[in-house]
Amino acid sequence: MYLKKALVFFGIFVLMVNCTSKPEPDVLASLNSNELTILDFFKENSKNVFLKQPEKSKKQSIQKWIDNKILLLEAEKSTLLENDNKLKKKLASYKKDIQIRQYLDRTILDSVVTNDFLQDLYKKSVIQVKASHILLGYNKVNKDVSRTKDEAEKLAKKIVTLLKNGAKFETLSKKYSDDKTSAETGDLGFFDWGKMVGPFQEAAFNMKPGDISNPIETKFGYHVIKVTDIKRKNTSSFEDEKSKLVQLGIRERRDILQAAYLSRINKLKLDYDFNLNDENINLLIQKYENMKLELTGEKQKNISPTMILQKIDLDLTLAEYDNKKIGVEILIDEIKKNPRIGENFLKPDIMGKIIENVVMMDIFTKEFIKSGLDTNEDYIKSINNN
Repeated sequence: MYLKKALVFFGIFVLMVNCTSKPEPDVLASLNSNELTILDFFKENSKNVFLKQPEKSKKQSIQKWIDNKILLLEAEKSTLLENDNKLKKKLASYKKDIQIRQYLDRTILDSVVTNDFLQDLYKKSVIQVKASHILLGYNKVNKDVSRTKDEAEKLAKKIVTLLKNGAKFETLSKKYSDDKTSAETGDLGFFDWGKMVGPFQEAAFNMKPGDISNPIETKFGYHVIKVTDIKRKNTSSFEDEKSKLVQLGIRERRDILQAAYLSRINKLKLDYDFNLNDENINLLIQKYENMKLELTGEKQKNISPTMILQKIDLDLTLAEYDNKKIGVEILIDEIKKNPRIGENFLKPDIMGKIIENVVMMDIFTKEFIKSGLDTNEDYIKSINNN
């Protein structure tokens, strides 16, 4: 009922946000004494992103937001939750997922994708560069090219010299470039930051119109770049673009983030005395295979991994951490959550990774609370928004 009421205002809502710089606190929907306003919507959703959506997507965004708000408000008041164990588990799992995400964001992401780094990305994101290039591949990166890496580099240096002595870029591109899509002229058109491979864009965005680069090596070979134009884009403020910049930063610093993540995991494993019991893991695999043969012999149909695991000694300790013992139940729960695991867990290294992953998720939530992040404004906002 409330959702239908909210959609009556949709046309007016879209008109208002297109014509005003700040949304007014008009009510989109009401639930008892709680009012859901345009201002609330834009506190939790990027106005810039919203306005770029097709009309149908805008309507769906509003529907989803209001629907989630109503469900959360009702869940808070409902006495049914007290007797609904399934719902309790679902909400607890949802809350745990947010805690883990917040913990990793605050302890790893924020230290790698810093605000200074995002500000630098923003400065690059507000311009577009127009450039041409000549690509010189070699046999290890392009099977259609016979030249060696050394030959490609020497040729790239020769081309740079020819260009600086007055040779036409288009002529040399047509003669030498291995980029079939642009070889005729070398022209790549305008492109944004994040659209080209790392070393290429680093070079191009630090050049001026008319500049010619030294050979730039990427995974495709050697590039000779000429910047022909630079223009500024009409874009939103840093704050409006921040969520998009974070995603771009994650892509650019993926390797650093991965290394930081693994480093933190290794430290926490030591802090919590995490140990896998390799002997019992191998024993469980053997018991599983023997049990499966027995059940198959009984001609049972549709035998699932959980059916077999439930018949195995559940007191078998597979791992320990923080003075806790981890048994077979952990595998049963994981396979129930993700049936696609199938029997892929029947290898010591894979089973160890499954167990380690579950344990680390629990440790992350412990660290989240220990760090006082449960009182953090971002966490409270995430709980209320989703």
